[in-house]
Amino acid sequence: MYSIKEISSITGFTPVCLRQWENRYGLCCRARSHGGHRRYSEADLSRLLVIKSLLAAGHKIGQIARLSDEERHGLAGGPSADDGLSPTSMQAADIFEALRQHQPERMEVLLGATFSALPPVEFMSEIVVPVMDKVGRGWADGSISIGQEHLFTSALSRLMIAAAHANLRLKKTTDMVVTTAPRETHEIGALGAAYVAAGAKANVTYIGPNLPARDAGQIAGELNAKAIATSASLSRADDDLGSYLWELDEAAPAGCEIWLGGSGLRPDILNDAPPSVRVFEGYAAFESAAFELHRR
Repeated sequence: MYSIKEISSITGFTPVCLRQWENRYGLCCRARSHGGHRRYSEADLSRLLVIKSLLAAGHKIGQIARLSDEERHGLAGGPSADDGLSPTSMQAADIFEALRQHQPERMEVLLGATFSALPPVEFMSEIVVPVMDKVGRGWADGSISIGQEHLFTSALSRLMIAAAHANLRLKKTTDMVVTTAPRETHEIGALGAAYVAAGAKANVTYIGPNLPARDAGQIAGELNAKAIATSASLSRADDDLGSYLWELDEAAPAGCEIWLGGSGLRPDILNDAPPSVRVFEGYAAFESAAFELHRR
């Protein structure tokens, strides 16, 4: 639970404004401490962040305050009334700014609120990918340190593993195992794939990054997996990835597909990939395929 001071710091809404909205529209904060002080839940915070995005997009508080949470989320998926930016784009920008300004607690709260509010594909595509792109460019120009990058990826990893814990634990059988190639230590893409697939009701076993092909194939065989999913980052876009795919194809059990995604997919590597490799360029297509995989 959050105090009104904490909510004000995170959202930018003044305590006076929050009290007025509660009295006028019944927005948020129906809980009180033993001392009578307002206490805000995670749901309240998520609701206020969506409202903040809608206000920034040009909508009026009197119009959106009376909408249901579902209606507000639907409206948040549309473009801004002013400049074409979607509310999720502004939320991604807020998360990055908190990271850039060395506010890790605020960054983590904002990240957690969007994580709770958005479906897996929307969260990965509209929050994680844009923020990671900004972080990468910031690291390149010196405005973001490696430590700040690690703060973001660590917070993100904790969220995804915790949320999909039931789906990510080892089972006797699984639809898909998820990993990355040896020396590929950037696991956000793979974790995102596991999180999205779990959201599509697929049985997923995440076995961590940096795993040799023979070990990934062995685990896939032991769990009767239908697919092995792996991701490649820009830092891992080298010729060894092509060799790894062939090794994975050989190590995988009969009939097991190899699913590949990530920012480091070079055309020359893909052109020489085994026939069993299925390439995904976005999380939406991956979600649909994971849903169909589970139905087989």
